[in-house]
Amino acid sequence: MEVDTSHRKYLIWFWILIIIPFVLITAIFILISRGKLGPMPSFAELENPEYYLAAEVYSEDGVILGKISIENRTWTEFKGMSPYLVNALVATEDIRYYRHSGIDFRAYPRGRQRFRLAAGHEPPRRNRSRQ
Repeated sequence: MEVDTSHRKYLIWFWILIIIPFVLITAIFILISRGKLGPMPSFAELENPEYYLAAEVYSEDGVILGKISIENRTWTEFKGMSPYLVNALVATEDIRYYRHSGIDFRAYPRGRQRFRLAAGHEPPRRNRSRQ
């Protein structure tokens, strides 16, 4: 009696493909919870973030006398920003900003390739001089 092992091989690969992502995600959560991937902010820090804004000094009649800060930042609403500033930021960041939902799948391979090159990993190339 012959046993068909091809179904068994596919079944093993199926379970491997199901289990490995689950194990990897679980491992990532465990590493994050133990602080192995860097420090995590506390709930208090997340609920009350520190804005490094300039402290403003006012006179009695409400006139700003000056600002005290390490970095001169002031809070502004999005409506108060110039549309030219918004367009300039979008132009420097992503040309297809308004055409995707947050992840530019066309630019993903290019970014991955640049990351590899920056990390010192050369892409595999055929050496045509040896042929």
